[in-house]
Amino acid sequence: MKIKPFNFLLAPFLLCPLYSSAEKAFPVDALVHPMTDPAVVTVGGSDSDISGYTSRAIQLAIDAVHSRGGGTIRLSPGKFDISGPIRLSSNMTLEGAGDETILKKSEGYTTDFLVDADWGMLKVSVKDSSGFQSGNGIQLYDDLHNGGWDVRGNDIPPT
Repeated sequence: MKIKPFNFLLAPFLLCPLYSSAEKAFPVDALVHPMTDPAVVTVGGSDSDISGYTSRAIQLAIDAVHSRGGGTIRLSPGKFDISGPIRLSSNMTLEGAGDETILKKSEGYTTDFLVDADWGMLKVSVKDSSGFQSGNGIQLYDDLHNGGWDVRGNDIPPT
């Protein structure tokens, strides 16, 4: 069967009304190009979106902003106790209230191992875990070699 050039050229024009009606029935702008303002999440006092002056509260806000594609995490005036890592992502700003927002490294906690740990071990057992809180990371330190390393992603389970 031979297709005449005229019929072949006419086919795209016949399909245009179908495309146009499908676009009206299923608008895609909200899926492809979100029309929302960048997120702003506040952290700190009781009137903030996330209350608390801890690194955990800041990380919760960062995770919320990240899930929205970016935005600003605004810290209230006050002293924030930083006891764990704060991991920012692209398209976000961590903003304080000038000199009134203080990020203070926590005092930390020191204890001995029950069993001596060796390089590459993924689990440590300590004599006294009472000074740890859920969400804390740990740093291993070697007095003999005068060095240390962080253990990433480990959480202290709640007791």
